[in-house]
Amino acid sequence: MRPLRSRGLKMTILTVGQGQEFSTLHDAVAASQNGDVIQVQAGNYFNDFAEVNTKITIEGVGGIANFIATEAPPNGKAILTTDTDVTIDHLAFSGAQDGDNNGAGIRYQGGNLVITNSWFHDNQDGLLANADPNGSITIDNSEFDHNGAGDGQSHNIYVGEVGKLTVTNSYLHDASVGHELKSRALVDVIENNRIADGVSGTASYDIDLPDGGDATIANNVIEKGLYASNTPMIHFGGETATPYANSSLEVGNNVFLNDNPKGILLFNQTDVAGQFSDNQAYGFPSTIPSIGPISDTGTTVLTSEPDLDTAHPFTGATVTQDFAGPDTLTLSLSEDAFEGDAQFIVRLDGEQLGGPQSISASHAAGQTEDFTFHGNFGSGPHVVQVTYLNDLYGGDAQHDRNMYVDGISLNGAQITGDIGEMLSQGTAAFAAPSAPASDNGEDTLVLKLSEDAYQGDADFVVSIDGNPVTGVLSTDGALASDGASRTVTLHGRFGAGPHDVGVTFVNDCWGGDPSHDRNLYVDSVEYDGNSFRNTQIGQYLNGTLHFTVDGQGSPVETPTVATSSGPPSADTLVLNLSEDAFAGDAQFIVSVDGQQISGPTSVTALRSAGQSQNLTYTGVFGSGPHHVSVSFINDAYEGPGEDRNLYLNSITFDGQLHQEDNAALYSNGSATFVVSQPPSPQAAASTMPSTTAAPAMAVTLSLSEDAWNGDANFSLALDGEVLQMGAVDGASHSLGQTDFVSLQLPAGLAPGAHDLSVSFTNDAWGGSPDTDRNLYVDAASINGVSLPDFNAALFTNGARHLLFATGDAEVMLTGGDGDDLLLGGAGPTIMDAGAGTNRLWSGAGADEFRFHSADVAQDFVYGFKIGTDSIHLDPNSSVTPEAVVAGASADVSGNTILHIGPQHDVTLVGISPTQVTAALFN
Repeated sequence: MRPLRSRGLKMTILTVGQGQEFSTLHDAVAASQNGDVIQVQAGNYFNDFAEVNTKITIEGVGGIANFIATEAPPNGKAILTTDTDVTIDHLAFSGAQDGDNNGAGIRYQGGNLVITNSWFHDNQDGLLANADPNGSITIDNSEFDHNGAGDGQSHNIYVGEVGKLTVTNSYLHDASVGHELKSRALVDVIENNRIADGVSGTASYDIDLPDGGDATIANNVIEKGLYASNTPMIHFGGETATPYANSSLEVGNNVFLNDNPKGILLFNQTDVAGQFSDNQAYGFPSTIPSIGPISDTGTTVLTSEPDLDTAHPFTGATVTQDFAGPDTLTLSLSEDAFEGDAQFIVRLDGEQLGGPQSISASHAAGQTEDFTFHGNFGSGPHVVQVTYLNDLYGGDAQHDRNMYVDGISLNGAQITGDIGEMLSQGTAAFAAPSAPASDNGEDTLVLKLSEDAYQGDADFVVSIDGNPVTGVLSTDGALASDGASRTVTLHGRFGAGPHDVGVTFVNDCWGGDPSHDRNLYVDSVEYDGNSFRNTQIGQYLNGTLHFTVDGQGSPVETPTVATSSGPPSADTLVLNLSEDAFAGDAQFIVSVDGQQISGPTSVTALRSAGQSQNLTYTGVFGSGPHHVSVSFINDAYEGPGEDRNLYLNSITFDGQLHQEDNAALYSNGSATFVVSQPPSPQAAASTMPSTTAAPAMAVTLSLSEDAWNGDANFSLALDGEVLQMGAVDGASHSLGQTDFVSLQLPAGLAPGAHDLSVSFTNDAWGGSPDTDRNLYVDAASINGVSLPDFNAALFTNGARHLLFATGDAEVMLTGGDGDDLLLGGAGPTIMDAGAGTNRLWSGAGADEFRFHSADVAQDFVYGFKIGTDSIHLDPNSSVTPEAVVAGASADVSGNTILHIGPQHDVTLVGISPTQVTAALFN
């Protein structure tokens, strides 16, 4: 009998689980009162939905209590909906879906919510929170992964306007197209977390704070992935014209890991400068790319990428799955293969079984392909989750990549459920009430491994017959030099042999000599009591050692080993380099996909003498694309002419010249490029290589599109010469997505006026706004400095122009009839904007701004220097400086508006009307 309640008595503990007071959380919540604690026994709870209106604590005991949805929540919201003060501890939520793509693990509707030691995965939203400016949400030691409906509007965490959001000591990763963390909270505290897109993740922003706010981001590790759908790590503002009052952005002591060639650190769409201090960054050039105001001090550029800890953050509970055991899960799958095979991952009861895999069986041809996973799954019940990773649609049924689940069996027993098509990426869940016993004989595989442990332990994955049967394991300090070994024992029903055992080394590290080298050694292999190797064999680079085993003690098949002195030459990378050699040669290291493939190497070819040299690297890098990073490590400078620099002139990968991939490294840091195997002739024709020299200016453009019948194509040209062509690559303007394009302008530009243009080249219109292809230029920056109001919507083929001046001599910039931006140079610049809506940016010299009263124009002048710059009126006009001063007005922000002509206004941004006198005119 439950204890009686009366005012002043202690809270009541309600229990949930087999043999407990309640069999479901739903019933326990309905019976609860303020102050109660609901204790849920560890295990799986299917379609146990509840809405909480009492101030209670819900905690898993004996491990994690898994709440798994295989049907839509009856309230259309979430597995658990909270309306008041609730504490959640040691719970897991997965599978929540509804017709609006907003099915959540937890839906917050008000009060103070605390989440600790919990796990949210494979929901349309992990946590979805309504607005409550008086409420708070606190998340600690918890994990959010693979949440998102793939629509870009559902996320791992999405918090509305609450008073305060605190996220600490947690692991947020692999959101599906949406953001890892999106918050409209008035105050955000994000500290000591791991926030990562993952190896194959498609997440958008890592941290999105679209309304500004008082934000602190500190002591986190934040990783931007190669396949991210939006490339900034942190986004601040942009979804409201007026960010929260007293907004601030403090970003300190974080580690930023950039694995994306277009990745940038900050996309700031407010006037508040982001305050960055004492951070570490890998994968960026020495100048950290950003768009919008930023103050950056104390950033350290890392030359090698630290390992990312991927362990669960929970404390006091263990969530594990033995991937090699007596049970067998078999999936029968097929695909529609458009521009590549469909890829997927499988989870059983929330734990991933191996890594991403590809399907090759054609659904249209009636084919199917079986994928088998082994493990100690127990008697059940279980839930199997199949996640489709890489949907692609080209506009019709013949250009569509799809995945089909044709059947699932557990230990030979078919699992019934919604077997069928997966036409977009996402997760399908299948319930298995029990796991019948397997009738296969049990096998035992024993591996002994050791390591050279430089800057961390050697990590590896074990596979059998090509299927991963472990997660990433560590050698745990078993040093080969000490004669130590780590023993890994795997039990499974692998069937009649022979079998291929693969041991894959995944985190090679090289410091320049044998005493600074991380390596993996397989010391022995034993299968079903028979020895197949008793002598040590080493893996010195990332790669796989293969061993053939069976139950009869068959002869050992010697594996092929890739070593640092001569890995198999499946791929060839050639770097063309030169140097400025002051007080010694320039030295560098090379990494491919974050893994160092060379020690420090010296360049001897002098750039001043027109020399260059090729350095060739061979290795098995796999199918592309790949990140190639060249890191300059020994910069020296004592004044003009006494400067050591490194120049990367071009990259050739598998015979394909990437002449546009070049960089001048004037200080220690890395330049990173993406290369792949030679494209088809049609693909090669879509890119026009540049013949320009090393960069003097780095331009970053933010582009998006309306993609009807294909992506919007663009070209970037300097003074009419096309430097780069490309496509926006799926960044939807309506979803707020962005494709960042970086362009290096050539060094040694002749003094004078130059025109950088962005042109829309393939407009298409089907008769309605929903059938229209458009290009949007959302933002731009030069050397990390944002260009104000460079944005433009190009609804037809056309161009957005930036006119800029170089050199110290006087330069004349003349705009056309369209909308232009004019950028002053180091010397005096005369800027004649012409008609249209134009933005004129004062440079370092004494600049003159010329306006014609007869023009139909709306001009904006930024950075006008009173006492240095001047305004020039058309001498043929009857308009006088005195009349313009007398008629000056102010806009809503206090900026001066000068009325130059009947249809021509000029706004002096940052200048008030009281500062405007006739002395400004010449």
